[in-house]
Amino acid sequence: MKQDNLKRWYKIIRIILIIVPTLTFLWLVNKNLVPSGKLSANYNLQELSPFISRLYPTGRVLGVEKDKEGQYYQSIIIDPVYFKVHLPVSFQKAHLILKYQTDKVDNFRLGYQVGPGFQYYFKNVVPTEREGFWQVAEVDFNLANAYIKDNKSRFALSSPYLDEQGGEIKINSIEVVLEKEPLGMKDVPILIKKFIKKIF
Repeated sequence: MKQDNLKRWYKIIRIILIIVPTLTFLWLVNKNLVPSGKLSANYNLQELSPFISRLYPTGRVLGVEKDKEGQYYQSIIIDPVYFKVHLPVSFQKAHLILKYQTDKVDNFRLGYQVGPGFQYYFKNVVPTEREGFWQVAEVDFNLANAYIKDNKSRFALSSPYLDEQGGEIKINSIEVVLEKEPLGMKDVPILIKKFIKKIF
């Protein structure tokens, strides 16, 4: 009986030793290499996102507040304000969805960094729909010229002369959808190398 129990335990241990590394490998591949070619992240100001940073710097953007409807938001009162997007791998496209409100704002823009310092490529933020009191706008970028530092791409929310006009931009959420070519069989050696590096 004792030998049967030992054999059973050995089998269980062998199965665990096979399953755990396999699941770890698959988790690392999905998190760090995005085999599907698409990564979606949302920052709703209620909790931190592993991919989208907080808006900064403080002073230009106020702290997180909550309105009467229970919606969280941050107010931009001085231009520009930034946020960073973590890129575990290189992506070709970025699709951003902003939910926001504006007051006394003539020109609201969203841009991404294309070089050191304040080198940004901007597009106008134009609302396409409404969700309650919030406007929703979608902006697409080709990331071929993006300036990447420490696996992060920096974005800017801008409205020139915002403080001089006494304007305000309330941000309720930022959603980012990143796209690249999905991985194929030719990428398997890269996956194995990345897996080994993560372990050792």
